[in-house]
Amino acid sequence: MVMILSLLITFLFKKVHFIFTVLLCMLIGFVYSVAFELSVLALFVVIFINGAISAIVVGLVKAGYYANRKANNIKQS
Repeated sequence: MVMILSLLITFLFKKVHFIFTVLLCMLIGFVYSVAFELSVLALFVVIFINGAISAIVVGLVKAGYYANRKANNIKQS
């Protein structure tokens, strides 16, 4: 779910900053862990799992956009 949400936010809303997407996914992970009474694992789930996965996905999408811009610049030259 985190990967799909991060991908959709980054792909559809290109102007949204990297950190807002990661923080939103971390908040969703925290709410999920509290809803299922996993308070001991809440910190691990929020920081490591959701934050790291979201950061990787957003970084890959942004890298793809960067590569596309560079390829278009080379093509126009």
